Amino acid sequence: MTALSAIDAQGNEAARTDVQNAVRDAVRDAVRGARDGVEAAQAPAVAGAPASPATIDALKAMMAAERATIDKLTGQLNPGLSDAAETAITDQIEATQERLSSLQSQMDQALGVSPGLTEVMMPPPAMPTDIPPGVLEVTYAFFLTVAVVAIGVPLARAFARRMDRRGMAATSSVPSDLAPRLDRMEQAIEAIAIEVERVSEGQRFTNKLMSEARALPAPNPLEQWPQGAPKEAVPVDRRAER
Repeated sequence: MTALSAIDAQGNEAARTDVQNAVRDAVRDAVRGARDGVEAAQAPAVAGAPASPATIDALKAMMAAERATIDKLTGQLNPGLSDAAETAITDQIEATQERLSSLQSQMDQALGVSPGLTEVMMPPPAMPTDIPPGVLEVTYAFFLTVAVVAIGVPLARAFARRMDRRGMAATSSVPSDLAPRLDRMEQAIEAIAIEVERVSEGQRFTNKLMSEARALPAPNPLEQWPQGAPKEAVPVDRRAER
């Protein structure tokens, strides 16, 4: 295990050395062609005055070289690299980006542009002259209203028809012979009421007779005994009997 760790460490160190050498060569080639332009750009004669075209061209060449170096280093980043090699390439990319930022500042100074005014203010987009500002909103609202009406009215009518059909079904479920039955029940109830009234009248008449009979004096039974007719003597012929 120790031998394998040593071999892995040696491989990572060799890869890191190769990457550093490649980056060093690329940076040396980029700096060698534009060293004179950097010296002229770092010390302009008058503050805010634009530099010479040669200085600007040199700065542009250096910036292009730095960008090419960043692209080259970025292309070397792949999943197969070790952590040490990836860290070395990342450090080189950050250093190159810092040099590129410095060159950009020098370019701004060479062009006589203030660092605080590097951003360009874009004018607002021009409004169309053939359509008023509020027409689009009104048009959208109109079409939305039309869509709601076109969809909502049929739905409301269908719902109303469904409710009417339910009412009609409930009405049609009543038997057809229910009305005659009700008429016969009404007549029977009226006949029963009449019979009850007759029975009540008879009961009242009977009660009246009984109350009148109770009001009369009690009869004497002796006076009511039937009187016998006077007896008459009947002649008897004694001679005929003999």
